[in-house]
Amino acid sequence: EKNRSGVLTSIREGNALDARSLFSESFEGTFDAVLLLGPLYHLVAEDERARAIQNALALLKSKTGILFAAFVSKNAHLRDIAMRDPARLVREREFYERYLKTGIYVRRGERNAESYHASLAEIAPLVEKAGGSVLEIVGTEGILGGGLDKQFVGADRKVLESWLDVMREEGRQEHNLGNADHWLVVIKKSIETS
Repeated sequence: EKNRSGVLTSIREGNALDARSLFSESFEGTFDAVLLLGPLYHLVAEDERARAIQNALALLKSKTGILFAAFVSKNAHLRDIAMRDPARLVREREFYERYLKTGIYVRRGERNAESYHASLAEIAPLVEKAGGSVLEIVGTEGILGGGLDKQFVGADRKVLESWLDVMREEGRQEHNLGNADHWLVVIKKSIETS
């Protein structure tokens, strides 16, 4: 929430599966923008991801509200293990065969992990199932994903601005979207649900 001068006065944190519980009064249909920047790669079940999107869409103004949702690509994890432990793909072949089919990454033991990594092809159908439509998908790292951006720490402003210009353009090119570690998906309510 912001006061009249535009200063942030409070932050609400809650469960994306029950977004309405964050507010004491109904805020359905009142927000210009909603950010869903994490839940979709921590919810392993498809119906939970759809419900999180549906809940976020419910908070938006009918005709003008925009949802910004983040997804992690399967390539993010694959690029990570290729850089750190390429033999893992061979050692854990069955795990990775399942992972590539489902996008589900669950580890139990010393390092518990549970996440979901998407493919581009499934984003629009999931959004539509939740009552939204995709306006745009932007790759947020593109060719510099997987830690390749570390070379830019301490780079001068001209170098950074040049790369940002390239990445802004390249991140929107459909042929480059599969290279991104994360996607920012811009979503609006479908006309039928408005």
